[in-house]
Amino acid sequence: MTGRAAIFARRAGPQRQFKMSEARSALRTVTSLLYMRPTYARMNHLLDISDIVATIRVPTLVIHRTDDKNIIVEGGRSLAKHILGARYFEFPGDDHIPFFGDNAGDIADAIEEFLTGSGPPVAVDRVLATVLFTGILGSTEKAAALGDHRWRDLLDHHHAAIRCSLSRFHGREIKTTGDGVLATFAKCLLRVKTATWRKDRVISVLAPITGSVSTMRSR
Repeated sequence: MTGRAAIFARRAGPQRQFKMSEARSALRTVTSLLYMRPTYARMNHLLDISDIVATIRVPTLVIHRTDDKNIIVEGGRSLAKHILGARYFEFPGDDHIPFFGDNAGDIADAIEEFLTGSGPPVAVDRVLATVLFTGILGSTEKAAALGDHRWRDLLDHHHAAIRCSLSRFHGREIKTTGDGVLATFAKCLLRVKTATWRKDRVISVLAPITGSVSTMRSR
């Protein structure tokens, strides 16, 4: 935006996502005020409502941008301070018109929460994922029977076999659990269990492997 309107909306441009049909009325008002700007500015400077704000007894929301070039932020802070129970939100930026600027959406959310008592619904991404959990049966007894060195070798072979299957089926290792592995797959893979057990045949000679595969929706 250029010209007089840029005084109030410094970062407005075609990339800003807002509906012009909803903003048109407010813009006409602002444009009219811009042509009367010297008179309007003098009127604003002469106004003193300091004796009135303390009498306000209704829920009040005050929103101000920190670097507003038209009204200094101290004015907004003082206004909120002297209105009993007022809620004050301060946002970064120097645009004066609330529906312009990088955080126009955040300001709209704050207004919605103030008016309705709750914010807008949060969008969540849901995915269908397969979760794989493996472990060595009787791990405590097996570790005691093998000793530290052989037990460590067994774990290394187990983890290597599982990771080979994860690589093949595009799985993601979440963490190891002492004697097992927790992993996820982006899709429902019914063959993961069979393929993983086949990879573990050599390990199973020394230690039976247990595991579970489940498919669930996650956020």
